[in-house]
Amino acid sequence: MGFLNWWANNQEQEDSSGSQLDLFSSSQNLPERQELKGTGISKRFNETVQEKGGNKEGQAMANDAVTRGVMGCSTKDLYRATSGRPGKVSSLPTAAQEGLAVGKIAANHALNAEKEIDGNQQQVNQQIADISHDAAKKAGGIFPWNW
Repeated sequence: MGFLNWWANNQEQEDSSGSQLDLFSSSQNLPERQELKGTGISKRFNETVQEKGGNKEGQAMANDAVTRGVMGCSTKDLYRATSGRPGKVSSLPTAAQEGLAVGKIAANHALNAEKEIDGNQQQVNQQIADISHDAAKKAGGIFPWNW
């Protein structure tokens, strides 16, 4: 089913206390969101990607792979469909933040368990993304949008 379909049918679970003007200057309520605090999950995941040889492009690929694995959509689509600000995790619905956190934790552990990642930079980045996607998809099975 994917997160976006699940979220579209379960938005009433989010509190709506903010507002935003749509394209026609009509005000629409938006949920007030807060980032899950104190975890450092994204930072640790990105550090692991670097330790395994991934560069900035590799980090972007790995993060998108986690999103695709857990949420069933691209990072770009996730932010667009939920009215999130790209790169600002706290602007996503709480359920999406939780999904991404679990996916990144699973991917981080999978990358740390991987003995060797080798090849040219493009191959290394792709291996990191593939490992991240597989681990995130497996972990993402616990969420209702993947049932």
